[in-house]
Amino acid sequence: MSEIESLNDEKNYVCIAHKNRPEVRFRFSVDNIKKSGFLSTLTDMDKTIINSDKAVIITEGNINEFNFIMKYLDFCENIPEIEPPEHPLPRDKTINEIFELEYIIFEEVLDENYIERNIKLLADVVNLANHLEMEKLYIKACALIAFNLQLIKTHEERQRVTALLCSKP
Repeated sequence: MSEIESLNDEKNYVCIAHKNRPEVRFRFSVDNIKKSGFLSTLTDMDKTIINSDKAVIITEGNINEFNFIMKYLDFCENIPEIEPPEHPLPRDKTINEIFELEYIIFEEVLDENYIERNIKLLADVVNLANHLEMEKLYIKACALIAFNLQLIKTHEERQRVTALLCSKP
């Protein structure tokens, strides 16, 4: 039997796994996966995956951004997804005011001691969110990249981050 990371009591659910760890499955309600156009289309096209332990295997990205997105979906299972922030981020609000309860999810990518790591993870999340057609998460991750870029203090850091963002995976 596969390990199932996230469980809920919804009647209609879909299991999702990543190609690099197909034995680890995440279970989400059909309503919740509507946050992803890609996953929503899959369930519309193949009703046999609903209420089945047969997982939808995500082949894009790596485990880190996949787990981040699964954490996001899990958090948003029982609460409404907030609207993405304004462009650019408002200067008169703190980042936790902008993201409200969702700040809990994004907290790990706001640690000023790991700006380069944060930006790399967020850039990867942007790519996978785009693939999964998760527009709100895509915009939020872009806003958080911009927030992290504002924290860069030295020219050397800026050069390393630029090289990191311009490198191929």
